[in-house]
Amino acid sequence: MSGMLAGHATSEGASRYVQRFAGRIPVEHFRELPGGVRVSTIGLGTYLGREDDATDALYQKAIGRVLERGVNLLDTAVNYRHQRSERIIGAALAAAVGRGELSREEVVIATKGGFIPFDAEVPADPGAYFQATYVRSGIIQPGDVVIPRRSSTS
Repeated sequence: MSGMLAGHATSEGASRYVQRFAGRIPVEHFRELPGGVRVSTIGLGTYLGREDDATDALYQKAIGRVLERGVNLLDTAVNYRHQRSERIIGAALAAAVGRGELSREEVVIATKGGFIPFDAEVPADPGAYFQATYVRSGIIQPGDVVIPRRSSTS
């Protein structure tokens, strides 16, 4: 899983996706967002699961199945499964696009920021990982973030 699939959902792409399901899925299943993009009323979330290859494979299969069945909304965040959820969405979409089943412009991906993630799994020493990956590399300057401390009463 490397690289990023270019593009984003567009009103034209989402409309093509909706038309593919005409007569099979009620029209009300899709709703129009501001800007004209049509999105399914249900989506697939990627929060839960282990940080392992087996869970990645299950997510990739589930993403492929929901896209085939009229769900064009995928929910994720950089901290879900330590970046693995975002990466597997990218891999699943790239595979579907590569097979000609859909285009990137047909799918809405809802993601969130504000978290500083690990890379694929929890490191043995999270503090050392944070220092090496974010502080010493210059991505984050000391004082840019607040690290919550556990209270002695919790």
